[in-house]
Amino acid sequence: MLTDEEIDRRLRELVQGERRVLIVFLAHLGEFDRRRAHEPASFTSLFVYCTKRLGLSEAEAYLRIRAARVVRDHPEAMSLLAAGEIHLSSLSRLSPHLTAINAASLLALARGKTRRQVERLALDFETRTPKADVVRALPPPPSTTDLPSIPEEVNQPDLACVEHPCERFATNPPPETLPAEGEVHACKNLVRISFTATEDLVSGIERARALLRHKHPSGRLEHIIGEAVQSLLNARDPQRRKERQTEIRRRTPGREVGGDRGITRSIPQHVRDEVWRRDGGRCSFVSSNGWRCGTAEWLEFDHIRPWALGGRSDDPSNVRLLCRVHNQLAARRIFGPRKT
Repeated sequence: MLTDEEIDRRLRELVQGERRVLIVFLAHLGEFDRRRAHEPASFTSLFVYCTKRLGLSEAEAYLRIRAARVVRDHPEAMSLLAAGEIHLSSLSRLSPHLTAINAASLLALARGKTRRQVERLALDFETRTPKADVVRALPPPPSTTDLPSIPEEVNQPDLACVEHPCERFATNPPPETLPAEGEVHACKNLVRISFTATEDLVSGIERARALLRHKHPSGRLEHIIGEAVQSLLNARDPQRRKERQTEIRRRTPGREVGGDRGITRSIPQHVRDEVWRRDGGRCSFVSSNGWRCGTAEWLEFDHIRPWALGGRSDDPSNVRLLCRVHNQLAARRIFGPRKT
């Protein structure tokens, strides 16, 4: 049987070995991210790759992606992490505020600090902004009252309420610009809506969020519900019916004719419907190892043979569903990187 001292020694050796493995993992993950290698592997983002391909939980992926980018961009963080003088949660919390100018001093200040101390350090760089929307399953009612409170130092951040920016860092367009602090306070008649709903409604909201990503990249609940209310009013409100019918008659779809081919670049609705059914409403990109992307967000209709190179828009076999990431990847493969 091992003595207490032997177990202590082995635990310290094991934790050092774990840190060495973590450093190597973060170095590889940062390089994988720099190359955007998740895209040809059929993943829309590094976050999806980490959760789907590597099997990490959302919280694990979130912390490691942020830490990998810090270690890649600020190598001085690597020695602190290897020595246990700073932790993944601290690097993740500081990552939005680290620059080439302040990285060394800010990391030195965070050295040896607790999570809550690093939180206070990060708050110095932040201003008040509207909080992200929250959808959280309600716990069952407690069986007893006057439950003991949890000490402040034990409280952990509610990861279920954290919007993981790793999902969008390098793949999706930036969210709509939020008003500045002064503008927020200047707004009139602001309300905060909160209600209890069924899981079916949450699923419907998530589906609507995916369909509206092009129009509302941030996917905020106020935009999704606003679209639903406007659609209902347009369909049912007699006051809007006449205006809506006039607008439909006025609107004429533009035509982009390709030379003497007599076809348009615009994809007809019947082709869109057939392609949507064929591809199952999901991205059809398949990687070289047979892994299909399959995401249902940011979907776009893509010409397999580009229209600029003679591809037809009225032939369903020349049209496919791709997410924006893999549509852009296909364009780069054919036309090369976009010139800036």
